Formats: sequence, C-alpha cells, structure tokens
Amino acid sequence: MRQGSTSVNASRVELILQELDALPTLPVIATRLLALTSAEDARLSEIVRLIEADPAMTAKVLSLCARASVGVARSITTVDRAVVMLGLNAVKAAVLSVQVVDWMIGMSPARGGGGNRADAAGGSSPGADHTFDPAGLWRHSIAVACCAELICQTTRDGIEVAPSDAFVAGLMHDLGKLALQRALPRAYAKAVELCALQHGDIALYERSILGLDHHEAGKRLAEKWGLPAHLQQAMWLHGNGGRGPLPPDCNRQLVLLVAVADTICRRLHLGWSGNFSAGFEPEELCAQAGIDPARLESVIPLLHQSLSQRCKELGLDDAGSAELLLQSVLAANRQLGRLNSQIQAKSERLAQSNEALAAAQKRLAQAESMARLGELTAGAAHEMNNPLTVISGRAQTLAASLENAKDKAVALSIVGAASKLSDLITRLHAIAVPPTPALEAVSVADLLSLVVREAKARAAARSGKGSRAAEVAVRIVLAGPLPPARLDPALFKQAVEEVVINAIEAGTGGQGGPVELRAEPDPAGDRLFIMVRDGGAGMNEHALKHAFDPFFSHKPAGRQPGLGLPLALRLIGLHGGNITLRSEPGRGTVATIEIPHWRWEGEGGQAARAA
Repeated sequence: MRQGSTSVNASRVELILQELDALPTLPVIATRLLALTSAEDARLSEIVRLIEADPAMTAKVLSLCARASVGVARSITTVDRAVVMLGLNAVKAAVLSVQVVDWMIGMSPARGGGGNRADAAGGSSPGADHTFDPAGLWRHSIAVACCAELICQTTRDGIEVAPSDAFVAGLMHDLGKLALQRALPRAYAKAVELCALQHGDIALYERSILGLDHHEAGKRLAEKWGLPAHLQQAMWLHGNGGRGPLPPDCNRQLVLLVAVADTICRRLHLGWSGNFSAGFEPEELCAQAGIDPARLESVIPLLHQSLSQRCKELGLDDAGSAELLLQSVLAANRQLGRLNSQIQAKSERLAQSNEALAAAQKRLAQAESMARLGELTAGAAHEMNNPLTVISGRAQTLAASLENAKDKAVALSIVGAASKLSDLITRLHAIAVPPTPALEAVSVADLLSLVVREAKARAAARSGKGSRAAEVAVRIVLAGPLPPARLDPALFKQAVEEVVINAIEAGTGGQGGPVELRAEPDPAGDRLFIMVRDGGAGMNEHALKHAFDPFFSHKPAGRQPGLGLPLALRLIGLHGGNITLRSEPGRGTVATIEIPHWRWEGEGGQAARAA
C-alpha cells in the first residue's frame, strides 16, 4: 500500500514538473544579459548592443534614468550614457526587474495575462491572506530584493556578494510560488488557504498537497531559463536557512543573505508571501554568512523608502514610504487580530479539554473509590453479617420471652438496629459491586407509577409517625406515549425510587408543593430524560458538589445515611446513563436522569413502538 502511494505521488510530481516546463520562458534579453554580466570577459559594448537591440527595452532603460534621482538625468539619451551614469550593475538590475515584472504580469491569474504594473505591484488587500495574491507577492519580492541590496551596501565588511546580484536574487527568490499557482491553481489555492488558517510554513502545505514546494519549483524554473548557478541556488535553497548542509559548490553567503532579507520582510509584513511561520533568526543567519548582525539595525529604517523608490523607478505604483509603513502596520494588526482569535479559540478548546479531563479524573477517582469500597464491603459483609444474624436472632428470641413491655421494646430496638446495619452493608455492596443488568423491554409509564407508590411508602416509613411525607403529592408527566425502553426494571426502579424519595423528603421541609416526575425523549437524539423536580429548600454549592459522595448528607442530626443518590448514580451508570443536579437555595432541586440508546430494539420492539 505504501509503495503504491509513493508511485502515485512520484507520478503526480512528474506531471507538475511537466506543467512547469510548459510555462512561458523569461524573455531572451534577460537571460542573455545575465549570461553576459556573469562572464568575466564580458565587454561593456556587448551589453549595450544587447539592450539597444530591443527598442522597447531601450525606452524602459531611458525611462528609468529619467525617474532616477540624478542631477543630469535629462542629458541621458542613449543606453551607453545610461550605463555610464547609473553603472552597469544598476542597469542590469533595472533591466531584469522590468523583464521579470513583465513575466509576472503575464502570469498573473487575476488578469489572464493582461493588466498594468500599478495593479500588479499593489499591496495585499485586507483579508486577502487566505487567497493567492500575485500583487502582494510581487511587492514582497521587490522588498526582499531591496533589503538584500541594502545589507550589501551598508555592511561591506566580509560581504563578497555584489549589491546588484543580491537584488536580483531577492527579486526572483519566490517565483516558484507563482509558477505552482499557474500550473495547478486549485490545488495551490488549497495549500495557501490551509497555511493561512493554520499559520504554518507554506512549503510544508505545498509538499503535502502538491508533492513538491516552491523552492523545488523555483529551481526547475531557473534551470529552464538557463539562469546562472548562483541564482538557481538562491531560488532553491533560501528556505533552508542554514538548518541543513548546503551543497559544497553553493554560494552560501548569497543564499543566507536572501534568507535574512526574506525573514525581515515577512516580519515587517511587506507584501504577501503566503508564509506564516516564524522563520529564522536574522542575527543567526548573518553570523553563519559572516555578516555583522549589528548592521541590520541600519537597514530596516531605510527599507520602506528604498522599496517606495524602487517601485517608482519601475513605474509600478506611487506609494510613498509612509504609506508603505502604514500598510505594514495594518497588515501586522490584521495578523495579530487573527492570532488573537486563534488563541481565544484554542483557549476555549483547552478549557473544554480541561473540563473533560477533570471529569475523566473524577470518574477514575470514583472508580478507584468504588473498587476500594467494594473490597471493604465484601469483607464487612462476610465478617459482620454472621454476628449481626446472631444478634438479631437472639434479640428476637429475647423479645418473645420478655413480658415487661419496656424490656421487650429494648430487645426489639436491638433487632431494628441490626436490621439497619445489615441493610447499610447490603446497600454499600450494591454501590461498590453492583449486579449485571438484565435489559428487557419495559413500559416507562408503568414503571414510574410503581416507583411513585413504593417511594411514597418508603419515605413515610423511614420518616416515622407524624411525617408529612405521605401528604406530598407526586405528579407523573409523560411527553406523549413512549415506546418500550431498554432497561433492567428492578435496578432502574430502585435508582429512580431513591431520587424520588429524596424529592419527597425535600418537600416536607416546609416549602410544600408537589414533586413532578417527568419523562420525555430528546427530540434531537436517542436519549431519554427523566426529571424529578421538588419544591424544597434547595441545595447550596457545597451540597451539590458532594451530593453523590457516599455517607454525605446536608441534613441536620438524625439524618439518613446518605447512600440514596450514590446508589442511584451507580445503578443508572449500569445503563450507560448519568444523573445531574440543578439547584439553588430557596428554589428547589431538579434531578435529571439521562439514558442514551434507550429504545428497545429487541423482538417485537418495532411493533410496540408503532402501536
């Protein structure tokens, strides 16, 4: 299975590479200019003739000179004069900038090959981070080019890279993204969207969805264009950031320089890169490249102005450095807002996970407590029941033989106390080691009627003479006819009975009011709710927290042993259900029993529900 998946992935990558090979090439004049300026024996006259061979390029170079801030700009009317005034490296960078701009505008998916430069270099619009933004990508590329050039210009000590080479490498470093978008627009849009939503490294999502990233695509594009080796390396390896070994013949300083410039521009939110990872530490990269990291402080204040000037020279837009700075701040604020939203969402999920963990730990603690209680009660039942049987039997014999009424009453009280203690042990054992439920089809209405009768009788008996328990009304409310339920009738009756007895006793505390026993199915799911509502004095926070603890009771002296609710919870748990309490002092209490998957699906179940 793994081998087949690898084969499919390799085939997909090969198809993508074929798509990249079918993309338009960089204009011949640009590749020829790169070859000439890279050759050691290149002649200035050859370069001038190359530019002059293209009238449109000649006009663009002269236009650049007219835009340049030189005092004699108007006297420049020929290409050779422009080279002399601006310098060969500046002219080369300018020509390549124009050529790559034209290629990118032609590749822009938003215009289908058309459009103008002012639109192509515009900044990213608010909220555009989730979609591919060719305009923002071009601005980011120019920003990286300007930043790499400024680093070379301001930190000449130890720098072996020419500013013009740094500019061109920065300009082309992310062309693989545009190539992938043009080759596979839908798949690449998905990678961009997922990266933005999860604020990750775009290369990881490219490799996951496409099978290769923009670094590899840029290398393939550079090889197709026949670009010099140092530019191929910069487009391919700048994402490595010095984390792994670079090829021995690699221009290491140029690669790291582009990585530094890319990280700085992403942190300043200059343009759109589609990348949300924290990136590398520029200072560490500078140290690896042999550049003084302290010099970066002099580069950043000049970057917005340099980017603005370069865009003006290329005729891309008229945004000033102040406007670019404002756009950077707005982009940073938008990202901060998204991060805050993500942090809030993660905090909410963490809170829910913590609640679930706390509930799981509570259930685990209860299970461990029940296990220990089971061991205790099993031993107690064995060790105490025999003596209790002897005590109870002898006390009954003694009571039968006594004629004095007072003495007879004392003997009978011994019998009653032994019986209570035996019952207590039995109930504890039922909580700790409950029986296995025998599920069958049960009529909910009939079962609740039986619960009410026996609960009232038990409540009256254990409250004693003069109790108001028998006077408390218990009203059954059914939400329409209910189908047979999948329950153990004896265990379920005992559980509900314990809850109803609690409600009856709460109703005798002076507040009055009937007890309501309501049964209704959940319309949105397969759950049965049985709610017991009383009109008693309610429970405080402490009582609610410990209501299901064995032996806990918030009643005064003479209270019951506090095993009713723990036993009820245990028996309901055998049905996969749960009991929750909602109460406020002075407003009574509502106990909700929830049973999932309650409908009887056994033999005759469907017919019974239909009836």
